Amino acid sequence: MVAIIVEGKRDVTFFRNYITHHLKIEKKLYKITKTDGKSILLDKLYYKYKELKEDLEVGRVHKVLFIIDSDNNRDNPDIGGYNNSCTAIEQLIKDLNIVEYADFFIACDPITQEGN
Repeated sequence: MVAIIVEGKRDVTFFRNYITHHLKIEKKLYKITKTDGKSILLDKLYYKYKELKEDLEVGRVHKVLFIIDSDNNRDNPDIGGYNNSCTAIEQLIKDLNIVEYADFFIACDPITQEGN
């Protein structure tokens, strides 16, 4: 199973529909978890990460995909913008000690590297 971690409820709806209807992947092969925002998703102490790590350890989950928005660097200088988002998510993956299992995608305008 692949664990997909997203920011919010609309992300869950979008990706569940996309994966099921366009990619034709069965629901039993993935699970989507929402975190109620980017700052929570990037918090290594977020309570759902304990369960994720347990799922990895026992083999229920084999891969993890984090999907976050780039957002705007001006609105949030610490985690906004593409480069800050990359740095933050890479650090989270290291802090959770799941480098060999995890990857990420940052949704943004490909030219400005901002937005969602």
